[in-house]
Amino acid sequence: MDNFLNVQEGLSWAISNLIPVMGIKLDLEKAYDSVLWPFIFGVLDWLKFPPIFTGWIRGCLIGAKSALFINGELTKDFTLKRSIRQGCPISPMLFSLITQVLCVMFDRCLERDEVKGVMIPGMLEQLCLQLFADDSLLIIQATRECWSNAMSTFTSFCDLLGGKVNISKSKVIWALDSPRPDWALEIPWGWVLSGQVCLHLGLPLGV
Repeated sequence: MDNFLNVQEGLSWAISNLIPVMGIKLDLEKAYDSVLWPFIFGVLDWLKFPPIFTGWIRGCLIGAKSALFINGELTKDFTLKRSIRQGCPISPMLFSLITQVLCVMFDRCLERDEVKGVMIPGMLEQLCLQLFADDSLLIIQATRECWSNAMSTFTSFCDLLGGKVNISKSKVIWALDSPRPDWALEIPWGWVLSGQVCLHLGLPLGV
């Protein structure tokens, strides 16, 4: 909830101070099903989890089997090669750990000024990436460079993860009263313009 409110506050503050920003609501296509196991194990090693813990996670994942229910009949079992299971108690924790990589990637972009967020008075750092489970919200300055670098960073993370952006469910929030420039019109995503809202986690998000 705090992440959602941070983005809504950031958009509202930017508009009132005439700062051109855009919000990006990113949806990962079948996020849990796409996760590559080597990436999970690599993240656990990077975060310096004890080898015994990583071994437990390996034991939970490797060798797991599943089956499909098609036309009233259950198929033969097949061995899984990727994914973390929906409904498994450890899956949200694992996905949360994985997204720490995305946080670090965007922190480095901010440090190098490749992506610029919003600096609200009273906050210690720029408001940029906000995460909740497999839902991501970005707030960046509305320039071609920031958009390009932000999407390049997110795509690089998806390549590591094994997933991709679900364009049909992702949205761009244009926090400006002025018309969108040509580079923005080329973005083939759903748009939320001034006076419109979209739902995020069941709550209205817009400007």
